[in-house]
Amino acid sequence: FSTIALSGLPKTATLGIRITVVNNSANEIWAVDNATLFGRREVSSTWNGVAWNPSAPTATVKAVIDGNYNTLAYGNISGCKCEIKAGRTVTINPNNYFDIQSDVENNGTLIIESSGSLVQRNDLATNIGIVKVKRNTTNMVAYDYSYWSSPVVGQTLVGLSPNTLYDKYFSYSPTAGSWSVINNGVDVMQPGKGYIVRAPQGHTPGQPFAGEFDGVPNNGFIQTPIAVGVSNMNLIGNPYPSAISANAFLSNSANT
Repeated sequence: FSTIALSGLPKTATLGIRITVVNNSANEIWAVDNATLFGRREVSSTWNGVAWNPSAPTATVKAVIDGNYNTLAYGNISGCKCEIKAGRTVTINPNNYFDIQSDVENNGTLIIESSGSLVQRNDLATNIGIVKVKRNTTNMVAYDYSYWSSPVVGQTLVGLSPNTLYDKYFSYSPTAGSWSVINNGVDVMQPGKGYIVRAPQGHTPGQPFAGEFDGVPNNGFIQTPIAVGVSNMNLIGNPYPSAISANAFLSNSANT
């Protein structure tokens, strides 16, 4: 008799588990009888604006935020899920993070500052509620372009940079080997796809442009089509509301 503990199972109302037994000896005999699955009730901890009750959440405890929360003041959060109550404002500051195993339910205001990260481990997690993801460019001058990819659902290019000249939003077509103009920036940004946008009209030279994405955060296994035509170059981007280092990504031999 033995017990097998399974972790990382997806959240679903119809969970099925297949057990395969492989003999590595002709003398082995395996018997599986009376298999029973036991779930565990959800355990949560609540932030009231001052402290956690009963204690700070962990990867197996749901974080319920019922008071304003700022990672600069109170630190990063790890939790199995995260729920933000209505009327509450949560700010993930630069280089800070929320590390959530599964669902994020935002009924308040969730702001992810530039270089801040919302990380979710479960590809099947469900997200509810709009978040604000801020991303700053390096210093720009007139006619500079920046590369962008959306970390949320439903973001348009013009919504990202409304003061950019109407014909200065582009995607790249490897089939044609050229840039494609997106007039008036009306296209919804597709997850994993890259775009370039010129600095807004009237932008102060030598200052970064502060972009903001508003929508339900992307999550899960996201693929973007890779095409080869006149050019074998493709413009792709990070589809998640978690910051990555381009230098670290490009220098990692596993990504080549």
